[in-house]
Amino acid sequence: MEVSKSAPVLNLATPDNSLTYQSSDYIFWNAVESIDYDGDSFDMTVISDLQSEPILENVDPSITHISQLQAGTHEISIILTDSDGMQRVESLTLYVIPSSPTVIISSPAEGESFSGGTELILEEESFDAEFD
Repeated sequence: MEVSKSAPVLNLATPDNSLTYQSSDYIFWNAVESIDYDGDSFDMTVISDLQSEPILENVDPSITHISQLQAGTHEISIILTDSDGMQRVESLTLYVIPSSPTVIISSPAEGESFSGGTELILEEESFDAEFD
């Protein structure tokens, strides 16, 4: 009996494509349970149609990786490639909405006291994942 070579099999625990993510959320790419039944080593590349560069490129799927995604509807392709060059491509859609901005008051310091009638000058910093 001859057994044909096969591509790795993706078992993606996260991200969950039934959820909607915010652009400030960390996305965990957990393909730890993926397997190559031939016993070959393999790597993982993750790409989005909304980004010019891969989200992850030729990474080890036996560990969980973390990224953030810009707001939008991402058509994601996950490519597993083994040491024999066999590939499996799986696709999913991830929905990412814009996140709210974060504001930090830098002055006056927290807990600082002032006498009544003292003029206060507030200093703040703000940012969001979209940089707008």
